[in-house]
Parts: sequence; C-alpha cells; structure tokens
Amino acid sequence: MKIQIRKRVFCVLLVLVIVVGVLPGCGNAVEEMETQQNAEIKTIRMLGIDFSANDQSGNQVFLSDWINDPECRIWQKVVTDLEERGIRLEVELFPRSQYFTVLQNKILSGLEDYDWVFLGDMVDQETRAFLIEQGIVVPINEIWENYSDGTAYTFYSKGGGSTLAKMRTHEDGNVYYLGNSSESSYGGLKVSNPYGINIRYDWLEKVNLEIPQTTEELYEVLMAFQRYDVNESGVRDEVASVNWLSFENGFAQAFGLGHELICFDPVSGEMTSPFYQENIKEYFAYMNKLDRAGLLDVTFTDASEMQENKLSTTTQFFVYSGDESRVVVPEGELPVQWVPIVPVAEYADKYSCQLGWRKAPTDYFGVTSHAD
Repeated sequence: MKIQIRKRVFCVLLVLVIVVGVLPGCGNAVEEMETQQNAEIKTIRMLGIDFSANDQSGNQVFLSDWINDPECRIWQKVVTDLEERGIRLEVELFPRSQYFTVLQNKILSGLEDYDWVFLGDMVDQETRAFLIEQGIVVPINEIWENYSDGTAYTFYSKGGGSTLAKMRTHEDGNVYYLGNSSESSYGGLKVSNPYGINIRYDWLEKVNLEIPQTTEELYEVLMAFQRYDVNESGVRDEVASVNWLSFENGFAQAFGLGHELICFDPVSGEMTSPFYQENIKEYFAYMNKLDRAGLLDVTFTDASEMQENKLSTTTQFFVYSGDESRVVVPEGELPVQWVPIVPVAEYADKYSCQLGWRKAPTDYFGVTSHAD
C-alpha cells in the first residue's frame, strides 16, 4: 500500500504542480473526481490555492472553474491521464487572500486531511523546519529514488530540476520541498523559456521577403517595411514595439542573453547575468542601430501585453510575447497574420539561457506523512 500510494503521489506532483501551483484565488472545497472503472484507483488529497489567469477575452478564470467545468478539455485530460495511472483527485482550494490563515490552521492539525500541500511563498523557513522536525512532511527524494521509473530521478539529479534539488537539500541530505521547476528544449537543444518575436507574415508576403533567420536579415526586413509603406499610411511609421527596459524582449535572446538580471546557463551549469555574458555590447549596439534607423517605438514599455497588441494592429509590425500573439482588432476587420521568428546573431549561441526563477523558484510544496 505504501509503495502504491507513494508512486501515485509522485505522479500527481509532476502533473499538478503545473495546475494547482501555477495558475493565482475563489473557491471552497472542489469536487472529488469519481470513477468506478478501476477497483485499484487511489484517492490523493490535495490542498492548494484557487489560482486564476486571464483568458484571451480578458476574463478572469479560476482553477476551480476549470475543475468544475465538464467541458474543460485541459482539466479532463489531467483527470483521464491520472485515472490511467490509478489516481483520483480530491482537491480543496481556497482564495489566495484566505490561504495563509487556512494553511496555519491546517498545520496546527498536522495536515492530517491531505497527502499533498502547496505552501507557496507564504510559509517562512521556521515553519517549514517545524514541519520537517515533526515528521509532518516526508523526504520527496525517497519517492523519486525508490518509486520513480527513472525519469524523475534523472530530472532532479542531473536535469532541469537538479539546481532546485540542490538548493532545497536539507542538512540531513533529504529534499522535503520542491517548487515549479522546468527546462525547455527545441530541436534537441536546451533553450530559454520562450520569449520570442512575432512578425507580420502578411507584410512579408507583401514585400516578397522570406522569414528572417538572422538579426541582420531582420534589420533589412524592417527597413523594407518602412521603405515600401506596408501599412499604406503614407508615412514611415512602421515600427517595432520593444520593451527595451527589460531583457525579456526576444532581441536580447537573439544574442544569446538571458531574460533576467539573474539567469541560468545550462551549458556551464551556473547562474549568471546578461551583463556578464558575451555579446552584451553587440546587443546594445544592435538596438541603437534600430533606434537610429527609426525602427523602434519605446513609448509603451510599461503597457500591458494586451495594450501592446492592440497597438500592433496599426503601426507596429511585431511584438514580443511569452506565448501566442493575441491581437485585438477593430470590429469588422480581419485579424492580422503573425508568425513567430527566431533570429540569431551570426556569432551567438541559440537561446542558451533559462529564466532564473524556473531553476530556483520561490514556491514550496510537500508530501505529508499521511500519504503512507
């Protein structure tokens, strides 16, 4: 029984840290997933925050909305995948504004009603140490060492989770808490978490140009957009909306730079900063080149992503985005056509650095002793 439960708990950790621990807070107890298909199915009890996010229409959607919506394909996929592994979830979520108080009361009772608990960034070091000393949370490394098929063991010992595992190693040599750690790859290469550039593909077709593969090709394409007045405004107003106050803009990554002041280099295995990386001077020189040519619009560096994308329907020809380009157009107009591009400076490595917080997150979650 102990082995079965721990295998299932670890499977849930890998799947649901992305769901329960990532999405930010309405709900009370959320429905227990029911199935009669497998007599060996085990229930995993979870405590977490009812996180929220905005959909493409700008509406706030809570995690509990996903769970309670029978037509939510994302959540139903989670449920189906876990059921295939003999797992049923019993999830209890609370608003973020209430969660710290709720969590304190639950800790006083020893978290006896839960197998998995999300501590977030709300619990201090003293409380985390108390949970370890009292045996309320158990070593997670023993689960991946003894019950994993090898995938999790490799990830946390040698892969993208190894930095986090080392940081979270307790004085007794065990890991009691993990967080939302990840790494990305593209075409077999380790790459940064995506912050790319989107370009107007219909404008490329208009001037009969191919998708730019290098930063120099991108410069020539942008010059052509203005030269041929692709937005037909009569003036050279085709410009790029770029957050030049941050390295999270896609252009810095074209020069192999990290996204943050502190980032992780998977090649050297060390934390670094763009200011200490190669090509930092070349990056600034390139941005100055775009600015002198009148190709940059830096007015909206503090605007929200949606505001930037609204502006992109008029004078901007591309924007940077963490995911798909979401563009709002005036009623009755056809949506513009965007494609992501990955231009690379001829002398730079491709997108080599990872977001630092992906390697060293500030959130915590643990497995309780009741999971036995």
